[in-house]
Amino acid sequence: MFCVRILEILRQKHWFYAIAKSRSKSDFDKLADLISKRTSLSRPDVYAVIIAMVEVIIDELKEGNMVQMGKLGSFAINIKSEGAESEEKFTPTLIKGAKLVYRAGNELKAMLKTLKFERE
Repeated sequence: MFCVRILEILRQKHWFYAIAKSRSKSDFDKLADLISKRTSLSRPDVYAVIIAMVEVIIDELKEGNMVQMGKLGSFAINIKSEGAESEEKFTPTLIKGAKLVYRAGNELKAMLKTLKFERE
């Protein structure tokens, strides 16, 4: 069961809004420890796998591929550009930026429905 505590409330125009605040951070070391306890991998093995996974995801995204990671979700690149009057007039110089798009997998999305909120 997941629980999120609402630690801060914003006051804006006489309305109150909730802000979810993290209790703490789970860093790379903690995740590696937790994964090694649930698998037959040692902590250094987990580090190696995660680092390699990030490198492979980067390579695949650079190749123009969407990366689907099953329950974790998917990663893709989205770009924005200025328009051109015709296909012939469109050049890569009109591309103004790129961003990484992450879409959560179904299991992660379902987790959101199980959250319980309380005021602290």
